[in-house]
Amino acid sequence: MALEPGSLLNDRYRIEEVIAKGGMGAIYRAFDVTLNIQVAVKENFLTSEQFARQFRREASLLAGMRHPNLPRVTDHFSLEGAGQYLVMDYIDGDDLRQMLADRGPLPEAEVLRIGTAVCDALEYLHTRKPAIVHRDVKPGNVKVSTSGVVYLVDFGLAKIAEGGQATTTGAQALTPGYAPPEQYGEGTEARSDIYALGATLYAALTGKIPEDGLARAMGSAQLTPIRKHAPAVSERAARVIEKAMEVQPAERYQSAAEFMAELSGTTAVSSDATVRRARPAGSAAPAPSSATMTGEKMPARRSTPWGWIGAGFGGVAVIAVVLALVLSGQNKPVAPQPTVTQPTVGVIIEVPFVTLTPAPTETPAPTETLAPTETAAPTETVEPTVAATALGGARGEIAFVSERSGLPQIWIMDTVGENARQLTDLPDGACQPAWAPDGERLVFISPCKGKKELYPGASMFVVNADGKGLTPLASRPGGDFDPAWSPDGQTIAFTSLRDGKNQIYLYQLADNSVTRLSPASVYERRPAWSPDGAQIAYETSRQSGSTIWVMNANGSNAKAFTETDKGYASSPNWALDNSVIVFGLGTGLPVLASRQVGVNTASVFTVTTQIIPVEGARFSADSYWLVFGSRRDGNEDIWVMMRNGGSVTQLTTDPAPDYQPDWRP
Repeated sequence: MALEPGSLLNDRYRIEEVIAKGGMGAIYRAFDVTLNIQVAVKENFLTSEQFARQFRREASLLAGMRHPNLPRVTDHFSLEGAGQYLVMDYIDGDDLRQMLADRGPLPEAEVLRIGTAVCDALEYLHTRKPAIVHRDVKPGNVKVSTSGVVYLVDFGLAKIAEGGQATTTGAQALTPGYAPPEQYGEGTEARSDIYALGATLYAALTGKIPEDGLARAMGSAQLTPIRKHAPAVSERAARVIEKAMEVQPAERYQSAAEFMAELSGTTAVSSDATVRRARPAGSAAPAPSSATMTGEKMPARRSTPWGWIGAGFGGVAVIAVVLALVLSGQNKPVAPQPTVTQPTVGVIIEVPFVTLTPAPTETPAPTETLAPTETAAPTETVEPTVAATALGGARGEIAFVSERSGLPQIWIMDTVGENARQLTDLPDGACQPAWAPDGERLVFISPCKGKKELYPGASMFVVNADGKGLTPLASRPGGDFDPAWSPDGQTIAFTSLRDGKNQIYLYQLADNSVTRLSPASVYERRPAWSPDGAQIAYETSRQSGSTIWVMNANGSNAKAFTETDKGYASSPNWALDNSVIVFGLGTGLPVLASRQVGVNTASVFTVTTQIIPVEGARFSADSYWLVFGSRRDGNEDIWVMMRNGGSVTQLTTDPAPDYQPDWRP
């Protein structure tokens, strides 16, 4: 529970203002009555022993940091029955995002000074023992104080990197345009921060968010050169910043010090790492427009700035604290024409599109038979009821992933969010539950350390609805995930990395054989069966952009279902009557869209703008309801709504992340 203004925390910090709060924590402006100074306080609501140990370790490391471009962590403590607290410098001034809203693109020399200062801070973090990776460098986290000193702020997603390994535990910031491609799945490292800083400087010079890193990595977008947006920028400055944004980490600068040296050599950069904040005498602030910062929407000018929060603590224990900051500005949805501008909370994405061109269908690869394991028994086809019930169907249960016990595990609850029970307790975690058509078994994947786009190294398992009868399915090195059970209970469609890229396969439960459906040249994932078992919808990169295609269950007759000019489409799911497919539309914070099946002229419709993002929507057994994940309020939770977008209801409110729901048949 958030602290009330006027209350005294730990007999020392008088709470003056709640700046932001979410499901897992809150942020306050406070007054230190001992030192008579203003401070910022971050509160973490998670108090389990696992989170407490992580908090103490990482808070101690952050408290030891001393750098002129990083706020100081001055105190940290835990209160029994309350929460864990981090106290840091309170910095008054504007962040880079606000500066761009006020002034438009900044002069090159000013941007280079900012970049040099942030590089210096990153080099300090990356060379700590152990190294610290920030993971959320963006304009909103670059602060310029009233005296002109540049600060890299907000360490709520910072993560300690063990032994030089990439960080993969916990949530990722994933701010579209600033997050590097590897942050969507493989985890972050020091070079990920270099990419994000390059993207931040790109935005500062051009007033525009660069194309999304994942879209670039998948070949559906290309980076627009800086000088195309801003011809006055020098060729050398543009080249240096664009190199920092290379898709492959090996092609970027290999350290922040190297990046800083290149920035410093571009022009005369002052060594005091301060920035001129005042507007030139007699000049007026340019009005923000749709052509300015279209990716991270600029807020209106505040009459009284909050200042900023200094460094925080990292890892899973504090993810929602930072998300509360990101989501604290409630922007209104934007209508998607002529390009799809997705309505978001605090972020608006304009997705680049390319011309739709037909793609040939390749012959599926031959069937391969793997070493047998214990075979899951085939089941009879069960015809789900089509009569509407009070909420979703006769079973009245939803499987989902929750991190409330630490690692992600499979849980089951009723359709009003009550009577939650933990189904799995695997040492490496469990994710992506999918019900068998009889509702008596689940298929899921492990290992799983958190919600990701891809799961390298994962395998599939089948378990009974009571948690017994755990059976591993045969696998090969690479990673098997995105399982989807066929309506007859005989086959599981899934995504695998076994052939070097994410592609779609079929697993026959009768003999443990596996068949690849995807052509060898494309990236595809997230298969979804049609209710009659004749077709599979899926995501593909066949048309230079993530679109939904539909193919026959044997991989033949693949055809586009959505087009690239309608936006980045993901996570398809069929209605029981085979009438429509729902899917996510847009990157970062997708809306829920739908399109009628079997009608070539059918349009794409937005189901609702009442809640975003909508992730992984799944129809109920009666097709009248949808269950989905969302982080609308700063925490990953499970929601339901009617298929027409009405009666939006939040089911889970636990501070730990809950995601990847599936309705029991």
